[in-house]
Amino acid sequence: SLEDVETEVATAVYPNPTSGIVYFDNQLTNVAVYDVAGRRVYAQTAAEQSLDLSSLNAGTYLLVAQLNGENIITKVMITK
Repeated sequence: SLEDVETEVATAVYPNPTSGIVYFDNQLTNVAVYDVAGRRVYAQTAAEQSLDLSSLNAGTYLLVAQLNGENIITKVMITK
C-alpha cells in the first residue's frame, strides 16, 4: 500500500552495503540488530540517526527499530 511505501522511504538506511557506519533519514528508537541465526548483536533504546556496526563480521543482518511507534525492519549488509 502507499502507506507502506511512505514508511520505507522515510526510513532509508545508507550506505547499504556498509563497511561500518549506517545512517538513517529519521531518528529511530529501540534499535536492535540481529544476525542470520536470530541472535541480537546490537541494541540501543535511545534515539539514533546513525549506527557504528564496524565491530560486526561481514554478512547480512536484520535491523529492527521503531519510528513514530511503527516497527521498521530492514536488511543491512556489512562488507569488510
